Amino acid sequence: MATQSEVEYYCKKLVEESGAFDKTHYALEVGHELDDPILHYITKGWKLGFNPHPCFDTEYYLSEHSDVSESKIHPFIHYLLYGAVENRETSPLFSVRAYRESNPEIEQLGVNPLSYFSKKNKNRDRRNLNQIPEVTKAGDLENVLELIPESNFNEAWYLENNPDVAKAGLRAYDHYASHGFKEGRPAITKTKRFIQFAEIDAEGERNIRETISKWGRHPLISIILPVYNTKKEWLIQCLDSVVAQIYPHWQLCVCDDASTLPHIKEVLEDYKSKDARIRVIYRESNGFVAAASNDAITIATGDYIALLDHDDKLEKQATFRLALSAIQDMPDVIYSDEIITTENINEILNHAFRPSYSRELYLSHPYFVHFVAIKKSIIDTIGGFDESLRISQDYDLILRALEHAKVVAHIPEALYRWRTHSISSGHQSQKDVMTLSTRILQKHLDRTGVKAVVEPSPFFNFFNTRYPLNPEINVAIIIPTKNQGSILQQCVQSIESTVKGVRYSIIIVNHDSTEPETLDYFSSIGHKHTVLPYSGEFNFSTINNFAIKSIEGDYTHYLLCNNDIEAIEPGWLERMLELGQQSDVGVVGAKLYYPDGDHIQHAGVCLGLYGAAEHYGKFMNKALTEDKLHPGYLGSLIATREMSSVTAACALVRRDAFEAAGGFDEMLKVGFGDVDLCLRIKRLGYRIIFCPHAELIHHESYSRGKSTTDPHLEDSAFFQARWGEYIKNGDEFYNVNLSVFSTTWQVEFKKNFPEKYHGKYLEIFKSRPTLITKKYN
Repeated sequence: MATQSEVEYYCKKLVEESGAFDKTHYALEVGHELDDPILHYITKGWKLGFNPHPCFDTEYYLSEHSDVSESKIHPFIHYLLYGAVENRETSPLFSVRAYRESNPEIEQLGVNPLSYFSKKNKNRDRRNLNQIPEVTKAGDLENVLELIPESNFNEAWYLENNPDVAKAGLRAYDHYASHGFKEGRPAITKTKRFIQFAEIDAEGERNIRETISKWGRHPLISIILPVYNTKKEWLIQCLDSVVAQIYPHWQLCVCDDASTLPHIKEVLEDYKSKDARIRVIYRESNGFVAAASNDAITIATGDYIALLDHDDKLEKQATFRLALSAIQDMPDVIYSDEIITTENINEILNHAFRPSYSRELYLSHPYFVHFVAIKKSIIDTIGGFDESLRISQDYDLILRALEHAKVVAHIPEALYRWRTHSISSGHQSQKDVMTLSTRILQKHLDRTGVKAVVEPSPFFNFFNTRYPLNPEINVAIIIPTKNQGSILQQCVQSIESTVKGVRYSIIIVNHDSTEPETLDYFSSIGHKHTVLPYSGEFNFSTINNFAIKSIEGDYTHYLLCNNDIEAIEPGWLERMLELGQQSDVGVVGAKLYYPDGDHIQHAGVCLGLYGAAEHYGKFMNKALTEDKLHPGYLGSLIATREMSSVTAACALVRRDAFEAAGGFDEMLKVGFGDVDLCLRIKRLGYRIIFCPHAELIHHESYSRGKSTTDPHLEDSAFFQARWGEYIKNGDEFYNVNLSVFSTTWQVEFKKNFPEKYHGKYLEIFKSRPTLITKKYN
């Protein structure tokens, strides 16, 4: 019988000879280079969810092919020995069959599709292959990831929707790659799993009905539906989706806004005659969406008002999930995830899997307007929709409702399909939407007593909210260092040259430096900055606690700063302080880039990512094009938003929050001290904010060097023990439908297509209530 070492040897040899293991990609997956990446993947990397190739998803392969997981055979070894020959699919975002069809030379050469893919793309930027992209979506969504690979590109759809390309006789993918992508032309993949949405089976429906039967009360959901000259097919699809609701305690309140098409009344009267829960009224003159919606509200008697557009569609469990949240969370406002489709409601462009309620994010971007339900008592209090608005009326309504809300609940399930098409008001008047939404947001801030000015962002439907700085702010910038004088000098000089309008002091903690260059630099800056001597073993938490206890002054904030941080543009600290000066904000984090300045190193920290905690956006491109930043998934890289944690490589901490939390926990010597501090501050009721407008470079690990193994196993164990329950429940600002083995918000398809409502489904996809404690007026 072969020994363990012999098995590892032959497996490694098989992988090496296959040419299908992408070492560069694997280094990006792990986060650093390894001496023997193949052996690492074979022995433990696959168990941690790392992937050996951009087109091979370890978790997907096991979940998709149950015979492999049941046989206990290594997934990648199985693919190399059997799966490739059997044409087994390897990733939800890459079709092996389609790739073989579009590259017939694979069969002729007798090579492995994955090794052929790597060879064909060897001259491309490997980081662009780190995630096979789901979709490129133009216009108002701005959720582009990367260029769709040719193997997954829907040529027929592209030609049909770009007739100029078809007329010119151009090859679809060549045009898309060279021109269409940069022009923002829509493109979709042909991956089957991406364009299909799972249905609830009969057993799932029975489970839902059984759950409903056990409830002591049944909230009535009033669905408001303004209608105007809707295409007959679209209107019928919309109405059918309501009638198909599994939860029976709903009413549909329809107001026709003086439609001129004869089929509108015929269809509405037909549905009304068949179901007593459908109520219909007709306006004599066209009053636009807000007026029609208000008229529909007048015939609603439900506990909650849910908003539905006349050309969209509800999933059949939608009202059940609303009612369940109403009972469990007692919320004032409820919102869910959604699916964005083309004009064909079954042709999916993207999934919008949202975080739990983030006030700061909603001030940056109206990240939810579908599917939304608001307590009718609040709708009555605020007077419904503002009828002077012809666009952005939903954003205005939700903002005014939030002013009265105490609890906002998020349902992490796609309950709504939003049909996008060129004739919708939002698509027709983007400039008007930006102008009016900016005004609406400004009025909201004025009503709530917040001193701030709203500015439109370069991205559609994104806004910059600027707060005037309190002149009493005083910041102590704490920079621990050991040697590396040139790196420290770069850090200090970059701060001096970019921070002008803020009172600050720089405190350098000299941890047993011995290099003459560094000691000379300390002497040269002693007249303007403080240098604190510190001696002892390296303990990040102890060093920072020591520095903060040692300094004197009327400091309002501490800026925790690594010595390998480099400020690159003026205003970054001011932007962080605009947020950090708010009384309920405990910590503000910055957007950090790798030394090349082109790739993201930190865009916040996700609890539970890769088992414990990891940075959002790691290795993603900074920009889509030379003049356009990468927005990230749902604007995650460009919008100010709440987080569970940020890195202390550059973090602004409110002094009283730091003191209330007791500072860093010195049991955490190297790793997770910053995450632990953020979580303890957050538990005290403070918010943790990511500020994408504070952009700096992080020359990571210059002082202590790089490690190819976990350098802080004891810290990891301590952190897991303390926060294990939080990790198990998932980060509230990271959707359960996204992979915990991706820093780029990759959709985890196996969770989107379960046998719904069986077993622990509702526990996994439970709603998240957020208690709003701060009142602004």
